[in-house]
Amino acid sequence: MENKIRAVIAEDVEAYLQTIELLVREVAPEITIVGKASSLTGAGRVIREAKPDLLFLDIQFEEEGATVFDLLDRFLSEGPLPFRIIFITAHLEPGYFARAFDFGALHFLAKPIDKVKLREAIDRVANTRSSSAHSFSPGSVLSPEISSPQGNPPSSDLVSQLRELRQLVHAPHKTGKIVIEGLQFNEVVEIGKIGVLEASGRYTHILLNDGKTYTASQNLGEFEKKLAEYPQFVRIHHNKIINLNYVKRFSRKERLIELTSSFGSHTASKERFRDFLQAL
Repeated sequence: MENKIRAVIAEDVEAYLQTIELLVREVAPEITIVGKASSLTGAGRVIREAKPDLLFLDIQFEEEGATVFDLLDRFLSEGPLPFRIIFITAHLEPGYFARAFDFGALHFLAKPIDKVKLREAIDRVANTRSSSAHSFSPGSVLSPEISSPQGNPPSSDLVSQLRELRQLVHAPHKTGKIVIEGLQFNEVVEIGKIGVLEASGRYTHILLNDGKTYTASQNLGEFEKKLAEYPQFVRIHHNKIINLNYVKRFSRKERLIELTSSFGSHTASKERFRDFLQAL
């Protein structure tokens, strides 16, 4: 069997699509990128045409209002999946971890990507290619990856992987929700829906991807502390925080950042723009 692993990358933010490709090429020269897509429709087409061994997949595709699980369900309806999957996402909702197991995910990487963890994830792909059948059915991560057909005990690194994922699922700080203390009611909002947080005196306006806007009685600094463990949120100005998952494009010259959906364009301060580039 040849050593080269053929891979496809699907990520709805064009800038991050290129970032993933560069990181993969850097840490894993044995991988050949045979296709890229910034939409679910494009991903489905590229996967069918390229027939890759490995997929690097984002989860939420905002423009299409769907998740990559919708695409994988279609492939699964046709038979065992003929590829391995590494999810790369900033959406750490517990339900996503459960769905990842359904599709035999080998790893679940959070953005921004850690190079060491990326290399570890790719090593698991190489190991499973050499030790198990290439295609698998739902939940097969609990079969070839955890115990052999002969019933041999699982390897310690794979046990650690499952333990790590389960801890992430049950960790209280990964609930994927935040409480917005309003003037009259406290709203419970999914983290992934927040696109922009903007200061207004001692209040904060919070814009969601469904067009709703909430006004919180807490200042922007308080929200920066609350969102510190979610690396997709970056402060680009003293009065503004944005969600990197909604970045569509940006101008280095004007320090202008254009977001998807109805979040509009925002100008970063000189110092904060450097932070933005580093985080992206």
